[in-house]
Amino acid sequence: KYKGPSIKISDDYPSIDDTELDSITKIFKNSDAVTASDGYGNSITSSIETKYTITNSSATEVTIGFLVTNMFGDSASEVLKMELDRTGPLLVLTTDTEHVDLGANFEPVNYIASATDADGNDISTLVVTEGDLDTSTPGTYALTYKLTDADGNEATSRSLKITVD
Repeated sequence: KYKGPSIKISDDYPSIDDTELDSITKIFKNSDAVTASDGYGNSITSSIETKYTITNSSATEVTIGFLVTNMFGDSASEVLKMELDRTGPLLVLTTDTEHVDLGANFEPVNYIASATDADGNDISTLVVTEGDLDTSTPGTYALTYKLTDADGNEATSRSLKITVD
């Protein structure tokens, strides 16, 4: 009586603040708030993958996607939208890896999805990037994006890995 894999999200899921975004997978796996079944009633909760996106301009809402695939390659997904508890500034990049053609123009600012203070105000002009990038030389480079708000609170820094070839 195979029904295909499934994911269930309980109403008693943990709250997430801006300092915990990179730990969403661990937080939900440790909470028992999200469970998965393989389609035969066996738990495959440990195989759940998560990915989040900030879904509003003030960076107060987060959408978390859950995906699980069973041993037959069948998959199930669920989405949870929730308010993000803000404790300080939040920096979100559009991606953490990028490929750039040799000699191409590269603008680090184009990879900032949002940079907001605890009230959700745009403070993207305060983002600082560190690291070297030479698009005329093939290789792998890393830029670190940092954000400090007007009160001196620091956001979790973000890294962008760039491959030039």
